[in-house]
Amino acid sequence: MANYDILGRYYDSFMNFGTMFSDFMDKLASHYHIETDAVLEIACGTGKNLSYFSRSKYIYGLDLSPVMLQSANINIPRAQLSLQDMSDFKIDRKFDLILCMFDSINHLLNYSQWLSTFKSVSDHLLQGGFFVFDINSPYALNLPINKRTMFRQSGDDYLVIQYYNSGINQATWDMNFFIHQDDGRHNHYFESITEVSFDIYQVRDNLLEIFSQVDVVNDKLESASMEDQRVFYICRKSGA
Repeated sequence: MANYDILGRYYDSFMNFGTMFSDFMDKLASHYHIETDAVLEIACGTGKNLSYFSRSKYIYGLDLSPVMLQSANINIPRAQLSLQDMSDFKIDRKFDLILCMFDSINHLLNYSQWLSTFKSVSDHLLQGGFFVFDINSPYALNLPINKRTMFRQSGDDYLVIQYYNSGINQATWDMNFFIHQDDGRHNHYFESITEVSFDIYQVRDNLLEIFSQVDVVNDKLESASMEDQRVFYICRKSGA
């Protein structure tokens, strides 16, 4: 798995998701009764999502990238951060809510890692707690796109992203960073990230082996279909 060292340095500059996460959480709160006294985000990246829980008593984040965690420490200094793999983590606490957002789990390229993540999450959830995550669906990654180029700019810095299908249920993002230097030149950095996906109902069935309730929905919290590009899983661990 990539360490996202370059992306971690410039993620907040180029990747602006606006109020997407907070809007989703507000919508989720209106449909489910979710306690947020203790919150953990796995693959927390730069910690921007965790800022939503600034009033929570316990805020935790873990990520596999030291560079991402450096940014997270600045963005949400209250959070306790840990350098760990989301597919096999250990924290000496259980949580009301565990999150894995913005298709982070798609970065795990083997389905056994997904299953291991689900087990690790369950081990760290309180009774009645929720696990919420989203994925880029197989439909999204299989769209007939040979290559699509996207541009991002932050001041005098530039990012060129080339997105393309790189296999069945698989897509790759090649990222070229051009970072402005004091002498007027631009340093070039390259990083490539691949995502894979799996049948949305297979994922649901495996989750139901661990969690008592699993809702598979789209961003409107309506039942998801095979043609939804982004699918959300709302999983609850059985109460005492």
